[in-house]
Amino acid sequence: IFLYWILVIPGFCVAITRMLYPAYELIAASKHIDLKNSDENAIKVLNNLLDSEIGRQLFKAHMVNELNIENYYFWREATEWRNSFDVQTEQDRLRRFRFLVETFIAPDALMKININSSQNNEIMKVLEGRRQLASAVFDDAIRNVFTLMAFDSMSRFRRTELYKKQFLQSEVNVKEEPSI
Repeated sequence: IFLYWILVIPGFCVAITRMLYPAYELIAASKHIDLKNSDENAIKVLNNLLDSEIGRQLFKAHMVNELNIENYYFWREATEWRNSFDVQTEQDRLRRFRFLVETFIAPDALMKININSSQNNEIMKVLEGRRQLASAVFDDAIRNVFTLMAFDSMSRFRRTELYKKQFLQSEVNVKEEPSI
């Protein structure tokens, strides 16, 4: 079974990339993504990429290929949970909170994310009932994971040949067009 997954996941990523290949041109042509290579723009670049459905799909495929998709899923689910906190019933909030902890934070979590021990401890105190459940419970972990994606995963994604070919070439072509 392990060998099966080693063969299936890279093949899946290649298939997704090939299916979405034309989509790169749509994103690049829209000038939606800032393509400067400086660290201070990394968070802005990732935010812009994730604002686009196609950008999200391509970045997710890259993260699957790198075997760190858990960061993306935690960021997405925890952010959604926080944003819908006030409209959920207390029971739904607690149920989704437990799901997030059991999936991403707990020591035996299936998709454990890498957060520091103080963030982990604060979240576990809420789970154990030693702290009150608040919408901001995951904020530090969300920020930590998003920063990791922006400076680590996104920087490697930007070095891929497909990214360079589609995003950087399209940006150069747009800059070379004469202004009217």
